[in-house]
Amino acid sequence: MVLTQIGRDDEEAGVGTGFAVSSDGLIATSLHVVGEGRPLLVRLASGEEVKVTSVHAWDRTLDLAVLRVEKNRSAGAATR
Repeated sequence: MVLTQIGRDDEEAGVGTGFAVSSDGLIATSLHVVGEGRPLLVRLASGEEVKVTSVHAWDRTLDLAVLRVEKNRSAGAATR
């Protein structure tokens, strides 16, 4: 999956990747991808975009973030 950080002017400000860690909407990515708390969109392999609803956990030393994304309306989980 691809994560896109949205900048102040609603333009793409950064891009990173992530992977599913659970079937209930948790994904892992690098903390530097999350950045300064700007909105993030996640593009799934299907092409569908889902919103990040929260930062579930993070570790600065490991540069790791676990994000929760909204549920996929059609399939039940955003991590398929």
